[in-house]
Amino acid sequence: MLNGSHKLTPVPKIVLIDLNRTKNKEINVLNAIRNHPDLKSILMFVITHSDYGKNKTTALNLNIAGYIPLSFEIQQLNHFFSVLNDYWNIIEFSSQK
Repeated sequence: MLNGSHKLTPVPKIVLIDLNRTKNKEINVLNAIRNHPDLKSILMFVITHSDYGKNKTTALNLNIAGYIPLSFEIQQLNHFFSVLNDYWNIIEFSSQK
């Protein structure tokens, strides 16, 4: 998708990425999305078990929409997805090129 000839159609509006503190491949994916002309406007949320400050800082510097630690109680996580669903239904996204 990022460096091949295959285009993702339609381009996703929101992406959830599970960030693993011991590997940088997810950070590399975030960086690649932010630098891709067709994908850079995607809203990205990082969901993680990690409280690794370096990854959080790096992700936030890549202009993610939110950083969600999975230390949340299940009710808080359910609330997050409910709010995300409401957001998805209310927001008007820009049209594709």
